[in-house]
Amino acid sequence: MKRMLLAFFVLAFVCGFAAAEGIGLEAGAEVGFNGVNAEGSFVSITPYAAYENSFGDIDVFAELDYTIALEDEVDQTLYLEEEVGYNLGLSAASTLSFIVNNRNNIFVAPDFGSAVNKFDGFVEPSVKFNQAFDFGDIYAQLGFPIGYISQIKDADISVDSYVLLGFGHGSGFGVELILGYGLSPEAGYGDTELLLFYENDTIYGEVDIVANSEFNGYTITPEFDYKFNAFTFWANAEFAGIGSDTDVVISPAIGVSYSF
Repeated sequence: MKRMLLAFFVLAFVCGFAAAEGIGLEAGAEVGFNGVNAEGSFVSITPYAAYENSFGDIDVFAELDYTIALEDEVDQTLYLEEEVGYNLGLSAASTLSFIVNNRNNIFVAPDFGSAVNKFDGFVEPSVKFNQAFDFGDIYAQLGFPIGYISQIKDADISVDSYVLLGFGHGSGFGVELILGYGLSPEAGYGDTELLLFYENDTIYGEVDIVANSEFNGYTITPEFDYKFNAFTFWANAEFAGIGSDTDVVISPAIGVSYSF
């Protein structure tokens, strides 16, 4: 309970600071219903605060989540993400961005014991090129996620790579294709992801399709967001295990956020 109170205090502090300064903060919460059609289903609650802003050619982003999984033994995880990007204008219509992202999971409870670490960490350098046209944007991104800390104690550093190809039409429709490839400790083709989305002033919708390396297992996640003034409401559902030998596991979620 003390850890839960501490996490909520940190979230409240971040929200209060951002609101006082009048900067780009989003605060909200999501309730997930994990594996509703499978044995061992449980509910999770995730309050979060995120900050995003631009300072000239520099973009910054930070997010703090605290997930409480209401299982037989309550799991509590703190998630931290920070990202900094520098945008180099090559012309009036083209931009080259250099981005560094860092992500950490801190397993607050229960005690995982000596078999695993209490946290993990990933740093991801990437470079992105964007070309604007009258009809929309075409962009490509190359990234290298590096797992410098693993949940598995004494595990080797993992190095992956991906190529993202995207197109966003001026009407709001867009598509992204992400091809993953593992580099270390074992090289091999990774997941393939296809994202279809649409966005306007009040609504956002997407369908995310992820295929494993053998293309015999798929995860499909549709999502719908609705914006009302400073509020955003959303609902999504993950359908995992499609096409595999196991049963499909369905995990819906609902959430709400407020933008300052």
